[in-house]
Amino acid sequence: MSDTPVFQLVDFTARPTQEPINLSLAAGGFVTLTLPRGERRSLVRAVVTARHHRGRMLLPPEGWVPGSAPPVTLVVQNTPPRNRVAVWLGEPAFPSLTPAETLLLAARTGGARLYDPERLLAQLGLPGGNRPVGTLSGPDRAKLGLAIALVAEPVVIFAENPLAGLDAGIREKILKTLTALLGPSSCLYLDGDR
Repeated sequence: MSDTPVFQLVDFTARPTQEPINLSLAAGGFVTLTLPRGERRSLVRAVVTARHHRGRMLLPPEGWVPGSAPPVTLVVQNTPPRNRVAVWLGEPAFPSLTPAETLLLAARTGGARLYDPERLLAQLGLPGGNRPVGTLSGPDRAKLGLAIALVAEPVVIFAENPLAGLDAGIREKILKTLTALLGPSSCLYLDGDR
């Protein structure tokens, strides 16, 4: 992965007495911030209203055949904007849908293409089949919330402590899985006061 930041926050303050937050996340980055509720809310508001990310790719010219001599010039192609932010919720909506149906709905409403929801479910250790989301255990619902956020292919996934009610070992296992699946996204995990 590149060290080029996909998300930066410079001198962010929610109120005058707060220490400024400077944050730079590369693809696959994971950062936990512990902030009071009002500051978390201001931070989320600031990021959601920020300018959308646009990428650029360098491609070989049309007609170039892989394996032939390297192209003399590359063509710049702007990629479509990625969704800026996705939210990782601990409790997915629509409890009567199956996990696969939930992921397909999230992909289609987020403008992403998800051809194989079962693959992402398997990577997270989630059951497939016809079992409704409402019957899943707490850890499985949290994992499904993560899958819903990942499916949108966002620049940043915001998580306001969706693992709060889970055992420490389960939380650690889910967070390790998250870092393995982030890919070009990054995650900002907002924790409450402690």
